[in-house]
Amino acid sequence: MVLFIYQLFLGLGFLFYLPKSLLRKKGGPSLSERFGLTTNQLKKTKPLLIWIHAVSLGETKAITPLAKMLQEHYGSETEFVVTSGTATALAEVKKAMPFCSMNFYLPIDFNWVVKPLVKQLKPDLLLISETDL
Repeated sequence: MVLFIYQLFLGLGFLFYLPKSLLRKKGGPSLSERFGLTTNQLKKTKPLLIWIHAVSLGETKAITPLAKMLQEHYGSETEFVVTSGTATALAEVKKAMPFCSMNFYLPIDFNWVVKPLVKQLKPDLLLISETDL
C-alpha cells in the first residue's frame, strides 16, 4: 500500500515536471533518460560492480574520495557506475573519477523503470550519498 501511494504521488509530481522537461533548452536529462530508455544496453562486464548515486555536484565531490579509495582497494576487477541528478554532477564525475565505466542520469524512481536497470547491472554494492526526497 505504501509503495502504491509513493508511486501515485511520484506520478503526480512527474506531471508537473513534464512541461519543464519538454521546454528545457540547455543540458539536462531527456525524457528517454528519465524513463531509463537510454540505459537498456548497460551490462556488468567485470566481477565486481559498485554503483554510486550522488544527486548533485556537492554530493559528487563529497563521495569522490571514497570512490577513489574503493577503486584503489579493489583495482581493475571492479566496475564503477555513478548516477547523478544534475548535468554539473555528471561533468564532475567525468573529471574527478575517470575510472568510472558508466555515468548517467538516474531514471525517475518508478518501480517499472528502475527495477530492470538494477537487474541489468546486478550491482554488488550500492552507495547512496543522499536521497533527494
